Amino acid sequence: MTAQAIPITKNPRVLVSMIDANRRILTPYFLELIEEGNRDGSLHTAYAKEIAELLPLLTSLWLLPSVFPATKEEMKRKFYFLGDMLEKMGIPLFDDTILDVIDAFFEQIPDQK
Repeated sequence: MTAQAIPITKNPRVLVSMIDANRRILTPYFLELIEEGNRDGSLHTAYAKEIAELLPLLTSLWLLPSVFPATKEEMKRKFYFLGDMLEKMGIPLFDDTILDVIDAFFEQIPDQK
């Protein structure tokens, strides 16, 4: 998540490999967790498969500064957006504790010049 992140946009093979690994590994894992949450009542979404496919893309591409350059404040806003979006889709992952961790994380990142 730092400015030193791998510039995957300059190497299409790395990008394709990452997307493929996310699809094969992360997507089924997220789907299993979301479906379990739906079953136990901790989550309430009608879009388990779609969210399971979207989360790896958002977290590995959209949040990567080498793909979508952003300031520290813009990155923090993306995290808040992600939490808000997931909550509206029936997956409330961000509580006050998580938001405190996000704030503390971004406080430690130096400002870009």
